[in-house]
Amino acid sequence: MHRPQKKKSSKTKITKSAKKEEVTNNDKDKNNENDNNNPIITGHESKLYLSLHMGMTGRISSPHHVPSLESLSEDDTYPPPHTHLILRSSNGEEAAFSDPRRFGSVLVDVGVDDDDHGDGEDQNQALMVDEEVSIPTFRDIAQDALESSKAYCAAMKLSKAKTPHSDSDTNTRQQHQQLTIVEQLSNRKKGIKGLLLDQRAVISGIGNWVADEILYRSRIHPDQSYLTLTESQKLVEEMHQVLFTAVAGLNYGIGFPEEWLFHRRWRNG
Repeated sequence: MHRPQKKKSSKTKITKSAKKEEVTNNDKDKNNENDNNNPIITGHESKLYLSLHMGMTGRISSPHHVPSLESLSEDDTYPPPHTHLILRSSNGEEAAFSDPRRFGSVLVDVGVDDDDHGDGEDQNQALMVDEEVSIPTFRDIAQDALESSKAYCAAMKLSKAKTPHSDSDTNTRQQHQQLTIVEQLSNRKKGIKGLLLDQRAVISGIGNWVADEILYRSRIHPDQSYLTLTESQKLVEEMHQVLFTAVAGLNYGIGFPEEWLFHRRWRNG
């Protein structure tokens, strides 16, 4: 009995070598894309920006001072354990970046040449712009929490004072910009603590315990979403109070207020 022959598939058979070549080409394309986004540093650049992300346990030490960390045993040896980078200057000074838990990072970015700004008045105008804008590492980071909350509180104080110049176009425009932080924190689907911790959403510079302290003082649940304007205003006011007090305390060696949640939070480690 004659059996009918099976028809050959019209699909082209891809060999292993062809697949391998295709994958290799894709990898090359991706590498070329990355090279375009991350230019190679030659050492001849007029400007380079070094950015150090501290993570949770990052610290910068010198031979004369090694900052202590509560999460580590008392060890003031230099360079500290888990040192990942040592910077040395031409005059012999040096500093070390260490990070035991390795949540931090070290980034080097190529700066913008002064020639790119043009000449004369155009160059002076360009140089007036905050240099952070030209650093790729910082381009996506939101406004600073301390500066933004400070500006908001100052604008509210000015508004309540009702000074003769408060109705001018300049002051109105500045107040509108400063009040934006409250509007951006209001009526958001994302939980408020997650929003505070997201360094690219609305504000940057707030970590875990600071977020808890702000929310505790504001009487707002960490998972609450869709804040009202009134709740956001209270949140920003407490944000400024907590950040201002914390920074001042660290600068002058003053302990945090006894009523803060911070002390209860760390009591049991």
